Parts: sequence; structure tokens; C-alpha cells
Amino acid sequence: MAPTLVPAESSNKHKSKSANMTKEPDNLNLVSKKENGGEKNVFAWVAKPKWRLMLYSVDMVPETDSTTARKRLLYVHKDKLASGIYDGTVLYTNSTLTPGHQPLVLHSKRESDGQVVIITIRLVEEMQPTDNNYTVFFNIILRRCMERMKMQLVGRNYYDPYAKLVQTTYYVMKLEV
Repeated sequence: MAPTLVPAESSNKHKSKSANMTKEPDNLNLVSKKENGGEKNVFAWVAKPKWRLMLYSVDMVPETDSTTARKRLLYVHKDKLASGIYDGTVLYTNSTLTPGHQPLVLHSKRESDGQVVIITIRLVEEMQPTDNNYTVFFNIILRRCMERMKMQLVGRNYYDPYAKLVQTTYYVMKLEV
């Protein structure tokens, strides 16, 4: 079982009963740093996760450009694949798909023209927590969470369209924030 993070207290004068009652995990070191006149809590994670992340490359012949179409073609075979995240080019999963790391070959039929598409899934690597692709994996998860919360992407930030503020103090125009 993975350890859980417990927030540390920022100062002694703001202690609450609930903060005093929480027990900190043994493998979590809490360090307090003073920075820019304020106190900051830093969590040091010393436990290694007990799960692994496998990175698979997914190739399709003939080539399919649309990410939605690629996802649809692979989704047909969800019973043959382990649960994972597919972004249109790579598949992230926590288990191996074939023994001996042999490529997995699947066949799907494209709905638009009825052509058979050959899907080849190859193991690229077992990712380590220090790999750059780990950040990509967690960004995909974060993006999906934001979309399911009905947040909308504006520029590089997500906003809640239902929590907008309307400023009517300007008589010339109406401003929505």
C-alpha cells in the first residue's frame, strides 16, 4: 500500500485538534523551510512506489492521422489490452501485454472506408520515475481530469465556464472574467 501525504502545520499558533490527531507515516519526512519571510512545508518522499509504468509504441498500417480515429481503432481491442492510457501514439500501462516482450499485432476495420488496419504495439521501455515521459504521463492524466470536470482550456490554463464573474461597472461594455 502506498503511503499517503499528510499536510504539516505551518506554525504553532494555528494548531487545530484535527491536525494534532493525524498520524504521519513512518516513511514521510517533513521538513520546514523558511523562505522569503514565510514558512514553507516540504514533503520528502522516501518510499519507492510499488508499481511500474510500461511505455508502448503503437503503429498503424495504413497510417491514420486522426487521433480520435486511432483511439477508436484501438478501443475495439480493449479486452485484449491491459488498462492504460493511450494518447494516439503511445500507450502507458502498468503491466506487460505479451510474454517475452514480443510485439502485439491486432487487426481493426476502419469505419470510414472498411479498410483493415494492422495495429502493432511494441514495448519501448519500462519507465523510471526520473524519465521525462513520466511528466508527460501525469500531464495526460491531469488534462483528462480537467476535461471531466468540464474545465475549458484557454491559452495554457484551464477555467471553469460556469464560475465566471460578470463585471457590470463599465457602462460601455460588459466584461466577463
